[in-house]
Amino acid sequence: MIIILFTPYKTGSTNIFFKFKENNCNCIYEEELLNNLNFSLPSDKISVIKMHSKDKFSLKYKLDKLKLEPDLIITCVRNLDEIYISGYYQNLFLKVSNDYVTYPYHLGKKEEYKEKKLDFFIDHFKSFDWTLFKHLSVDENFKQIEECYNINLWEKNFDIEKGYEFYDNILLIKCENVDSIIDIVNNKFNLKLENKSKFKRETVDELYKNIKKEILNSTLFCNLKYYIEFKKVNEKFYYSSIFSVKDSIENKKKY
Repeated sequence: MIIILFTPYKTGSTNIFFKFKENNCNCIYEEELLNNLNFSLPSDKISVIKMHSKDKFSLKYKLDKLKLEPDLIITCVRNLDEIYISGYYQNLFLKVSNDYVTYPYHLGKKEEYKEKKLDFFIDHFKSFDWTLFKHLSVDENFKQIEECYNINLWEKNFDIEKGYEFYDNILLIKCENVDSIIDIVNNKFNLKLENKSKFKRETVDELYKNIKKEILNSTLFCNLKYYIEFKKVNEKFYYSSIFSVKDSIENKKKY
């Protein structure tokens, strides 16, 4: 069985990946296969290949290049404020060297910025158009899936309370529901994998908490150009259309 874990960044894919790894599945990163096209997947194990939707290689390109016909595609969705802020902070001081790109919002070594006030980081965050970063885009992820399977996930029904849906060989799951991924796959494919560990949230420092709090306290997601996609994700997967985006942000501030 071949499972492709194909997601935007910062949507819970690492937790899913390691849940399968705990079950002794053959878990591989896409770069390992793209750098060795003579690879061979074991026939006696479930293979889980971790991919992301990003600028350089589309899902179609990768599946064609690797000659893969997956039994299951898993993708994840998360509210855009969570994706953007988490993606921003992860690479703020960490320069990515093995992912084809150096993110323009990378600043340098953290100690060089320890005297900067919070306003500096807020202004820095707001200076970027986050719709341009395809590796963080739910819409880009869905477009690449549609290109391969002719399924428009935006047009499909989604049970917000259940938190996941199958569409043929595609499983779409909310980041908040990844703890259940093993049980969901077991039930669908009659497998006997073990759900050994719970979702572990990363330990975050005070600077990240303050940046996130300040951004959510602003009107950022209500008045900038990526409002349209934020509203789209918010209403489709988190709140009924009877709620406004502003109401949903106010609700998130409480937790």
